[in-house]
Amino acid sequence: MTPTVNGVLCKPLAFAMLNWITRLPDTLPAAFVAGALSLLLVLVTWIGIIFFRPVVRAWLRRQGGRNELVNSATAGFTLCYGLLLGLLSVAAYQSSKEVEDAVSREASTLAAL
Repeated sequence: MTPTVNGVLCKPLAFAMLNWITRLPDTLPAAFVAGALSLLLVLVTWIGIIFFRPVVRAWLRRQGGRNELVNSATAGFTLCYGLLLGLLSVAAYQSSKEVEDAVSREASTLAAL
């Protein structure tokens, strides 16, 4: 059953959240989009570090076993980034392979002409 608001069908949240990417103009260079998104993510990270570091530091000083907590957090982040890097590598390889196949097909078509 699709959710409705005032009789209007609503899209799933995951689709609605990523819909802004599809509305970017096609003439916008991919390097610019990647750079802007990277800059945004770095900015959010630094804001988080600046504002949350004092709170977390004060909270951790009152607890024993701080190293175990830091080790667990580091292991979790490392696992997530490692999986992400692996999946991105596979996706990049598949994309390059598809492009290579398309170029080969076009070259053979042009050679046949």
